[in-house]
Amino acid sequence: MKEAIYKAKNFVKKHDNIFAILVFFLSIYGIVLNVIIINSDELWNFSNLYKLYNGFEIYKDVNIIVTPLFFYTGLFLCNFLGANFLTFRIYHIIIMVSLYFVTYLLLKELKIDKKIAIIITLFLIVIKKYYLLTTQANYNTMALLFCLIGIYTYIKKYRYNSIIQGIILFLIFATKQNIGVLYAIGLLVCTILDKGTIKEKIKKITIQIAIATFFVILMLLYFYQKNILGDFFSFAILGIKEFANENIYIDISNIIIILFFIIINMYISITLIKNKKIDINQNRKILILESFSIPLTLIGLPILNETHFLLSTYIPTITFIYLISIMLKEFKFKNTDRKIIEINFYILIICMIIFSTYNFIGWILTTKNEQSSSKQFQPFFGGIISEENKRNIDNVLEYIENNKKEEIILSPKATYYSILLNKNNGILDLPLKGNFGKEGEEGLLNKIKNLHNTEILIESSEYDMIWQESTLVREYIKNNMEKIGEIEEFDVYMQK
Repeated sequence: MKEAIYKAKNFVKKHDNIFAILVFFLSIYGIVLNVIIINSDELWNFSNLYKLYNGFEIYKDVNIIVTPLFFYTGLFLCNFLGANFLTFRIYHIIIMVSLYFVTYLLLKELKIDKKIAIIITLFLIVIKKYYLLTTQANYNTMALLFCLIGIYTYIKKYRYNSIIQGIILFLIFATKQNIGVLYAIGLLVCTILDKGTIKEKIKKITIQIAIATFFVILMLLYFYQKNILGDFFSFAILGIKEFANENIYIDISNIIIILFFIIINMYISITLIKNKKIDINQNRKILILESFSIPLTLIGLPILNETHFLLSTYIPTITFIYLISIMLKEFKFKNTDRKIIEINFYILIICMIIFSTYNFIGWILTTKNEQSSSKQFQPFFGGIISEENKRNIDNVLEYIENNKKEEIILSPKATYYSILLNKNNGILDLPLKGNFGKEGEEGLLNKIKNLHNTEILIESSEYDMIWQESTLVREYIKNNMEKIGEIEEFDVYMQK
């Protein structure tokens, strides 16, 4: 037994990166899979990806409002594994394991003990009850992953760092444009504050911008060749103004915490930098982390919900941990302290793996049960749909299939049916403010006005609407069309 324990410890010590990847995977795989599908970002993102899989063109046919890398990568995975929710959640697992592994590498590069680095990363996993995991695959977490890679490579001081940073800047921009801009600000500040002559700094900045610009131009030329360049600008650039103006959601408590991180990190950073005991290398790392973490707190705007809050505070949290570790560097662990840390280290890992595996078993058992799973809905394979939601979907599907008229479900719930029926109604399938391109809500309203021989289904109760939905269009339908029936939670309207 002692020999087995010794071999296990020796493996962890020699192959800590492999061990870390295994720990992170086993700690999250069951959590990610055992989540009920609801009307949320996951459903909407998968719906857009599924449309691309079925041949519809990004931006032209599908109102995606971010740069395309997340969807193109997901499309590659769907072509390889099949287009269903299981693949989409595997995609999420790949992103999150990569995110947590790079976090671990960054913490090690900051000279934090390997076991403590894993404990910290596991804490980042479970914070707010695994919220980042249960949000499922999205472009925000993928962009954050590239940001972490960029910060890690900058600290590592690779030989061709400026070229690497230019490529990473493009990858972030190509995943989500506003996060790319925020990273660019951090990169600019970081390069200016880093050591070197003014000439060297100008050269670095020029290379970074040139490399990123080169790849952006290639992306735009590809859009031009596909005849979607105008649509890209409409939805991903010009439509952003309406998204930012109409979708402001601020949680005051989250704002306070973000401001706390900014202020406390800056105060500790200035105090440590002024302290002559802090070496030059530590000063450099502090400046790098601060340069990136402050602008990247704006990731969450304009919708500062729980998901965006966790993304906004991810790098500031790592910065705070590093600053505290410097302050405590004189603290020497006794042998008894190290044993306590080691015991807690293994207990935490075992508990998280057990809980994740418990959820995995729950997912297996649930998806085997045809009454409560989405097994019979091929694109939803691997996901879980509640019995009530399944019955609701069946009834609405039956109504649509038995009706000779065209049906438009003017609700984000339309994504359930666009997936199952392989239909695409463009901006009508996801009628959220900011998702309508340069024409905005007026463009959506004009589309509604030009429909003929078409029934429109809207939520019976305004209280059941998502706050981002267009009330302007809803009021037009209620005031100018005739209500002809009801089906489940929808009222059915037709032109008078």
